[in-house]
Amino acid sequence: MHLMKLKGYRVMAGWTSKEAGAICGMKASTYIAKENGHREFTVSEAKTICSALNEKLGVHLSIDDIF
Repeated sequence: MHLMKLKGYRVMAGWTSKEAGAICGMKASTYIAKENGHREFTVSEAKTICSALNEKLGVHLSIDDIF
């Protein structure tokens, strides 16, 4: 699965892969592998990034909207 929506929202938030990874508690390389679909996000990681995006962008996205 290629997560273009996630990358789009990350870019809209003005975050680098390193910053998004830090939000999820992982290295940038791990985050990039997950964002590119080479590894899967855990439910906990998905909830964390969703919550952070909602706060940063002032929206109400669900996990399904992003992933």
